[in-house]
Parts: sequence; C-alpha cells; structure tokens
Amino acid sequence: LLFRTDSQGAKRLTGATVGADEGFVVLSGKGRVGRVVLPDGTMVTLNSGSMLRYPNEFTGDKRPVELIGEGFFDVKKDPSTPSP
Repeated sequence: LLFRTDSQGAKRLTGATVGADEGFVVLSGKGRVGRVVLPDGTMVTLNSGSMLRYPNEFTGDKRPVELIGEGFFDVKKDPSTPSP
C-alpha cells in the first residue's frame, strides 16, 4: 500500500474500495490531527489515530462515510434540500 502524508499530517491512500464504489481512505497519524474535505464540501477533522473512508462522489440523498476513531464533521448544507 502506498500512503502519502499531506500538509495536515493525514495519510492518504487513493483507489481504496468503499463498498462497490472507488473511494478514498484517510488515516490520521498518531499524535497528529488530520483534515480532509469531502466531495460535497464537508470538512472533516480527524483525531489522532483515526481513519475515514469515503466514496469519490456522493450520489442521491445519502452521503455515506465510515469513521473509525474520532472525527468532527463541519457538514456543508445542500441548498436544494433544506432541513425541515
């Protein structure tokens, strides 16, 4: 496996499988906080030693991700589907 460490300390592995779709895996190193922007513009901050898996793009009304560890999601709202 080939990982690349970005400027925020997150390790990225591209081309990982997410269900039947191609996607991404982001690992935050021990003692480091990682940050990633999802395809919909949502910003995710990963705590030390956490892993986030997500697809290349979100389709339909669902935005599935897999988080192991701790993360904070600053969800970007979709103006075409306002909250009730």
